[in-house]
Amino acid sequence: MSPVTTKTSVSQAEVLAPALTRGQARSLEGQAKRHWRTATRNAIQFAAELRRLQDGQAHLVRGYHNFGTYAQQTFDGLTAATAKQLSRQGGVLLLLERRKRISLEGNGENLPGTTALRALSAVHGNF
Repeated sequence: MSPVTTKTSVSQAEVLAPALTRGQARSLEGQAKRHWRTATRNAIQFAAELRRLQDGQAHLVRGYHNFGTYAQQTFDGLTAATAKQLSRQGGVLLLLERRKRISLEGNGENLPGTTALRALSAVHGNF
């Protein structure tokens, strides 16, 4: 018999982890939600910090002529295009903070969600 036509007898139970109980699922969901809120808050605060770096011309201080290139080289996994988008969003965040609509300090207060931030950034860019 050829290897292509060989049938294995591995059952689904042998491949997948055992199913969660309701209590385990509820507990893991709670942990995941806390991590998601933290990740979202951190991403928003990162965007503001990135804008502060751009406004402060950190790229020139570090010997780069282009902010996107600087950001790509400084932050693992960040592309120049994504840095540009995040910096635009960070500009909106800093504007909202100056107007006392949000607080970026500590855990942050009244921070917009990522979808709202993208929309605000697009509107701000058009006007």
